[in-house]
Amino acid sequence: MLRAGRAVLAAIALLPGSTLAAPHHPHPSAEARQAAHAAAVRREAEARARLQRAETDRAAREAARAAAARVAAADAARAAALAAATKDAAATLRATERRADDVADQVADTARRRADAQAKLAAATARLAPLLPLMQRLSLYPDQTLLAIGGDAAEATSGITLLHGISANIAAQIADIRADQQAIARLDAELAARAQALEAARADQQQARDALASRTRAATKVATTAQANADAAARAAADAAQRTASLRDAIDAIAQAERTAQAQYARDLAAAAKASDAARMRQLRQSHAEVSAPAGPGVAAGGSAPVTGTVLHGWHSQTEAGLSEGITYATASQSVVSAPCQGRVEFAAPFRSYGQMMILDCGRNFRFILAGFDHIDATIGTRVSKGQALGRMPAWNPTGGAARPTLYVQLRQGTNVIDPGRYLGQ
Repeated sequence: MLRAGRAVLAAIALLPGSTLAAPHHPHPSAEARQAAHAAAVRREAEARARLQRAETDRAAREAARAAAARVAAADAARAAALAAATKDAAATLRATERRADDVADQVADTARRRADAQAKLAAATARLAPLLPLMQRLSLYPDQTLLAIGGDAAEATSGITLLHGISANIAAQIADIRADQQAIARLDAELAARAQALEAARADQQQARDALASRTRAATKVATTAQANADAAARAAADAAQRTASLRDAIDAIAQAERTAQAQYARDLAAAAKASDAARMRQLRQSHAEVSAPAGPGVAAGGSAPVTGTVLHGWHSQTEAGLSEGITYATASQSVVSAPCQGRVEFAAPFRSYGQMMILDCGRNFRFILAGFDHIDATIGTRVSKGQALGRMPAWNPTGGAARPTLYVQLRQGTNVIDPGRYLGQ
């Protein structure tokens, strides 16, 4: 019965004009339409504003990147110009060093000749000294001295003849002594003149050295050295090398520190990726790019000596310590030492018996070792161009009798020691 009633009601509801039909929703009022329109306008305006802000931000980033690129290009151009000026200043300094060294050689030669003349004079004076008391007595008391000899007339005559011969010999020796004294006087004058010329040459050398230092400071200042991470890694490697006992161990310690840094980077990057830390990943990649950037293009045949001077011991020449594993230069006084390759300074400090030593990574697994500095200007982690000043040698006095300062240069490819001569113009 209940079901039948429901069916009847449903059928009636479907008839046209039935009051039981589905309710009819009236059209929205004008106020509602205006409110809806205003909301839509607001949403459209907000969307446009968001798009405008996004476009403004994008344009700002592009402008910042373009400005940074322009600054980087300007810095690179200025750095290149300053690097060229630095090389020119280094070439000028090298020329003044050669002139000063030539004058120093002349001073040393004059000092040796004076010492030889002084020794000759001393020897002649020593030979003459035993005869001087007799000659003095003869000059004061000739008769008494001859009568004191005694003997017959023939012996007296022979004695007088002998004395005449001795007198002639003494006169000749005195003439030689006077000639030696005059030679020494001339050498003294020559030595004074050459010393004055050496002072002037060294003044020019100092002026050229100052100009080079100024150029080097400027080049270092504008160079793109935003490499704090690379510097930290380089210092860590240098600290490890400092604790080793031999040069080979020092090279191995630097290589091991580099491998350790690479492994740590891989672990840190994996941890940042696991944590979905995009900012940390960007920072790690940037620092890794700085650390792992090639130090240089390697070494190339040709080039020139890194210092003004002459070769004292060549490659594989016999020395007190055995066969030389490098080249030793006898250098000019305070000569500037130039980089034999483009690269990065891995070590710069005193090391065992080598004195002030530098290890320069040239790239492609080549490393130059230079030892014997008086002062090192380049610091650990610094990138240098070929020919750039690295430091200077000790002073040398050509009249002091001491040996010239020496610079020891060794070249390694990996752990192998190779002949550096073909890369240094030898």
